[in-house]
Amino acid sequence: MVFLCKIFNMSFLSKLFREQSNVKNITAASLKQFINSHTKLKLIDVRSTAEHNRQNIKGSINIDVFDSNFEDLCETKVNINEPVLLYCRSGQRSMTAARKLEKMGYKDIYNLKGGMIAWSRL
Repeated sequence: MVFLCKIFNMSFLSKLFREQSNVKNITAASLKQFINSHTKLKLIDVRSTAEHNRQNIKGSINIDVFDSNFEDLCETKVNINEPVLLYCRSGQRSMTAARKLEKMGYKDIYNLKGGMIAWSRL
């Protein structure tokens, strides 16, 4: 019984925190239309510079999520009041970056579900 209560509490807390997030996942197919309808959308590739140089989404800027100056770079290159879309190879690093932006006060944050893997399949 105690075990079931712990599982319920973990599930409940996980759901509670997930619902409070400003981060929205978007599919690669939806992103194509989204880019055309959101002229102020800032595309950020959070991968390494080498990865970005190999392949990227046209119009994106590169800010490596693991750069020690990630937050400072975002503050200077990304308007906190405009929508921002983050992407990486698979969607994991971009979600890490999204959480950082959320803590900084950004409200309109999108994460490319499946990252460049999904984008390159279009």
